[in-house]
Parts: sequence; C-alpha cells; structure tokens
Amino acid sequence: LYLVLALIVDTLQLILAMHHLDNRWTSQYFLPIQFTLLVIVYYLGTNTPKDRWLWASFLCLFALAYVLSVILLEPLPRWFAYVKPGTAILIVLLSCSILVKLVKQASSPMAIQPMFWVASANVIYFAGTAVLYGLSMEVFQAPVQIMRLAWSTQAVINVLANLLYLRGFLCYRQQ
Repeated sequence: LYLVLALIVDTLQLILAMHHLDNRWTSQYFLPIQFTLLVIVYYLGTNTPKDRWLWASFLCLFALAYVLSVILLEPLPRWFAYVKPGTAILIVLLSCSILVKLVKQASSPMAIQPMFWVASANVIYFAGTAVLYGLSMEVFQAPVQIMRLAWSTQAVINVLANLLYLRGFLCYRQQ
C-alpha cells in the first residue's frame, strides 16, 4: 500500500512539475500517511506488547505534533521546512533502533529478515530527505540547475529505497 501510494504521489508531483505548477502540497499531505504506514509496518513486525505499545505511542505523538505544527506554524512552506526534516530524523532514529535490535537478536542472516530491508531503506531515504527538506527554503530560491540536481539526487535515493522495500517484501513473501 505504501509503495502504491508513494508512486501515485511521485507521479502527481512529476506531472505538476512538468506543467510548472506548485507540487509541494502533495508532500505536505502525504507526510502523515507516509509516517503512519511506516510505523504500522514496524508495529506489525514486532512481537512483544511493549514494542507494539511503543510504536502506537509514536504514532499518537506524531499525530498530535503534526496537528499542532499545522495550527501553530503557518504558512505551509515554513511549517514544512521544520516538520518534514524532523519527521525524517525521527524515522531514521526509529529505523536505527530496529537495526540494532535485529543485530542483537540475530539468529539467522540479516539478508533474509524483512525488517532489515525496510529499516535500511528508511535510513537511506529519510536521511537524504532530512538534509534536502532541511535546506528546502534555500533550494527553492536557488537557480533551476541547483533545484534539478537536488531533486534528481532525491529521486535516485527514492528509487534505491523502493528497491530495498521491495527486497523486504520479497523476504516476507518467502517466509
């Protein structure tokens, strides 16, 4: 579901950009969906009630922070320059905690564990996203060549992350 929704949003962003229309709103509205779906994957990938409670708590805290930031940090471009990198850093930290836990509990090779691939994809994608969106106000004011380079780099990172998500999905299907 996440990959399909991400593909739809990315396609919409591309179409809007090709027509020289503002496409930033697509990321702004996709962010809570994206975070929710990724946390649900972690929630479903854990076995202990303590871990599930932790993931559910992160989801509730994010929802609260998202709503408060929308209310308190208008206009949207200013709001998004803080919320998107903050969310990306949170996902990187959560993903790193998953990776550490997997290494500590490893009873089989990491390459056959779906959560390894999902967490690795999240670290790669969201670390790049944190940097790009942290600099977004400057990037949007830069010459077109710089914007193209920045978004092209993000597109390559996105493709790599989606391939890792796919590998995780295939590992899950094999199990």
